[in-house]
Amino acid sequence: MAKQLITIAEEDLPILKEMIRGFKQFRKNSPFQPQPKNTLQSADSYILYAHEEIPAAEQHGTGTGTGTGTGPGENWEPGTLECEVYKIVEFESDPPELVPQGFAKIVYNIKPTPVPKGFFIANKDKYGRWVVGGSEGSQECENTVTLDNPVGTGSGSAAPSDEGGEEPIQTEWTNEDGNCVELLLQTRTLYKEDGDEILYAFRRLFKFSADGKTLLSIGPEVRDTVDVPESC
Repeated sequence: MAKQLITIAEEDLPILKEMIRGFKQFRKNSPFQPQPKNTLQSADSYILYAHEEIPAAEQHGTGTGTGTGTGPGENWEPGTLECEVYKIVEFESDPPELVPQGFAKIVYNIKPTPVPKGFFIANKDKYGRWVVGGSEGSQECENTVTLDNPVGTGSGSAAPSDEGGEEPIQTEWTNEDGNCVELLLQTRTLYKEDGDEILYAFRRLFKFSADGKTLLSIGPEVRDTVDVPESC
């Protein structure tokens, strides 16, 4: 059997050169090449699950850091925790489900309050780091307005000293003040006829960010004595 010799015609050379040029450009911009550490990426939001509390950011010292700037972030160390990534999967006939994606990411908490165990939203910034999401603006409270709710003779922190006056309390707050707000709320009332026959009210201290969008903390329950039986 005679061998057939295949040659390239001269008119095919420009086409071949163009193919080689395109192949080289493809290799140069290949997504499989490792990216530089600080290459900007598209920012996205994700659902994650924390199997334990993510620590709050902590401030160390009062200096201005080792860098050239004097921004507030230079003395802060974010809290970190490896968290599992989830996504919402929708089905035609069944309710949607939160489905684990089989991998976890280190998440940074830059807020001065911890993130409780459970699901939360994290943002992947343009540098590829995963940061706990939340309302915009700083959550640090330089000034705090306390809206008191005295209900009796209390015990514990921020307890009212008496029942207060008969007139409504006129303290106000808006999210335009630039101050965080603490709100004392009564959470339950208790009276046991077979017990000490004292009427108790229980309350908690709720603290909100300056923009009013984020609940920063809820204090432990405090018991107030509303009324006691009179001796006969």
